Amino acid sequence: MKKSYSVRKVEKILRELGASRHSLAYLTSVQGTSALPLRKEQLLKNRLRYLSRTIEAVEHSLAFLDPVEQKIITGLYFDAEPSIERVCEACAMEKSSVYRHRARALEKLAVALFGE
Repeated sequence: MKKSYSVRKVEKILRELGASRHSLAYLTSVQGTSALPLRKEQLLKNRLRYLSRTIEAVEHSLAFLDPVEQKIITGLYFDAEPSIERVCEACAMEKSSVYRHRARALEKLAVALFGE
């Protein structure tokens, strides 16, 4: 089954947020320091605002998922070392079931985030 544009967009956002967790801490720590050139500081502030708004929207959207779907999405996108095997073990499911739940969860997130 081909993924819709909104589902691909949600996957991109989730991957970006998962990868940005560490950079968010860095951005927060350097904000307002005089060691940065003014342009770079403004870019960092803009990035921090974008990430904060996106995180807030995704956290709100995760509330639309059932607990198993939440565990799958967080395990596949937000864990320090995402692993399908760990998610399968944590949820006591086969890979095919995890992928099916992930697809359903991504569809729900797409609707919650984009209304599509």
